[in-house]
Amino acid sequence: MLLRRRGGGRCHAARRRDHPVGPRGRDRCCDQRCRGRSSRAGDPGSQRPRGGFVGDHRPNRRLSIVGVIPGLVTPCTGTWYNISAIPSATGFVPGCGQEVQATSGRTTTAARIRLEVGGSITGTIRDTRGQPLAGIQVFAESDSDFRTGRTAADGTYALRGLLGGTYTVCARNDGNATGGRSAAGWVERCRATEPGTDPARDKVVVERGTVTAGADLSLPFGAAIEGRVTNDRGLGLGLVDVQVIGFGSSGTVLTFVTTDQDGRYRIDNLPAGQLAVCFDNDRRREELDLRDSGALDACWKNVNGEFVEGTVTPVTTVAGRTTSGISPVLRTGGAVAGKVTTPGGDPMGLVGVLATDVTGKQVHSLTGPDGRYQFIGLTPGAATICFDPPGISGSKCWKDVEVDGTPTPVTVTAGVVTRNISAVLDAD
Repeated sequence: MLLRRRGGGRCHAARRRDHPVGPRGRDRCCDQRCRGRSSRAGDPGSQRPRGGFVGDHRPNRRLSIVGVIPGLVTPCTGTWYNISAIPSATGFVPGCGQEVQATSGRTTTAARIRLEVGGSITGTIRDTRGQPLAGIQVFAESDSDFRTGRTAADGTYALRGLLGGTYTVCARNDGNATGGRSAAGWVERCRATEPGTDPARDKVVVERGTVTAGADLSLPFGAAIEGRVTNDRGLGLGLVDVQVIGFGSSGTVLTFVTTDQDGRYRIDNLPAGQLAVCFDNDRRREELDLRDSGALDACWKNVNGEFVEGTVTPVTTVAGRTTSGISPVLRTGGAVAGKVTTPGGDPMGLVGVLATDVTGKQVHSLTGPDGRYQFIGLTPGAATICFDPPGISGSKCWKDVEVDGTPTPVTVTAGVVTRNISAVLDAD
């Protein structure tokens, strides 16, 4: 049970201790369906809202919450999973009671919460050879609902507490799958989302109080790639995002991983065929300090670092196999650093700083409380640096040039930190 304070967030269900929320990557699934979602059945996958307090139901069906801050609160339940005291094959949907006044040092009896029966989807996930797959993440999504679960040892799953409606059901391996025989994982599949499918037949219609069975899926064997990312001095680069992009997808990232400290990586569960693999340094730029001038982004065997279909060399993947040696050497970039102050010498924080490198690529940053900023991994050559203070006029480019004027170029040199690219801005 959860109490929602007046003015707090949405009334999310309490997260069970045995259902933690796992980390999530920026792959296709997460971008479209699972961002912030849990990977366990019955877990709403949300953090506790501000002002919320979590309690537990008792076998006598009473709910108890202690440690509540005095004030007006609303008791809610998040029973997407089955309540042990009230058996149900379809689970219950979340509900809230009436707002009550919580008083310091006293127990307040809240109004009863009436639970409504939900719907349920069950099925089995197998590989293309008919072997059941355990630990596969399964999720169902409608226009107004989302539930996620995980297959049991025999490949079966059950998603309960559904609001009802028409659902798309998908299955994916997020690294926890067992069973079957694949050295490179399994490819994500969804019902009614593949070209040529019949939504009326392949989507799952759920009614409250009923179990919709037979929502099965067969996952093809996946492919894998692996390699090591280094710079032009042979040093392994950690914190580089290795992105897999499908041709014909307008640059949509299918999945990504981050290299370890030695620059090594491996990606499983990829479709067989030709894929683009690109290497993005944004995460490194956020973590590095000025002892390192950074590296340039690149795609496999494509030095300009931009994904442009028709210019990127594809990587061929084979189902059930690992393609090794996808190991790029990233060119060393340059760095620029400076400080923004007022005419009186006081530092200005939260000033927007825009760097435009010689290729036209733009990178944004903000000054810290001390007025300092830095850019790492810029392409060597002539760059422009412009400053935009928050909420006031007076934007300028280096050196003291109005934004509609001709900025003074800053020379970016590979392996070098160009310092003192600073600005003095008027403050209101």
